[in-house]
Amino acid sequence: MTIFKVHEYSGTIHAPIGEVWALLSAFGSPRLWMPNCILTTVEGFGIGSTRTIAFDTNPDVMIRETLDRVDVTKYSVRVHIDRDDLPGIDSYGTFSLKQISHHETEMMWLGESSIPDEEGRAVLKVWLDRTYKGFEKSLNKLLAH
Repeated sequence: MTIFKVHEYSGTIHAPIGEVWALLSAFGSPRLWMPNCILTTVEGFGIGSTRTIAFDTNPDVMIRETLDRVDVTKYSVRVHIDRDDLPGIDSYGTFSLKQISHHETEMMWLGESSIPDEEGRAVLKVWLDRTYKGFEKSLNKLLAH
């Protein structure tokens, strides 16, 4: 199955990298920073653990993210994503952080998927862009000093 790069997003969080990493690396706590997240459950611990997430915008769709890779030296996490509304599709989400200054962190998100048709990937790209922008806004609000 071919995995396509669907969307790459970069934004700035106005907080030190350690504060941003503390939130994003807490695998079981996305409700703290994911807008409209109404459900989070976690099974397991560490690589291979799975969290289930639902959003109030579409509460009947369960999104299961399995922790695939963590690189603490690059402040990076990669998850394999299974969605109820995309059966048989493999998707991945990767974020990484880079310190810009003492009080600013660059946040980079990469969305990948095996959706075979360009139209389907274009729809996912719009959703990912809105989602990643929401993450940036929420993190900035949460970490405002």
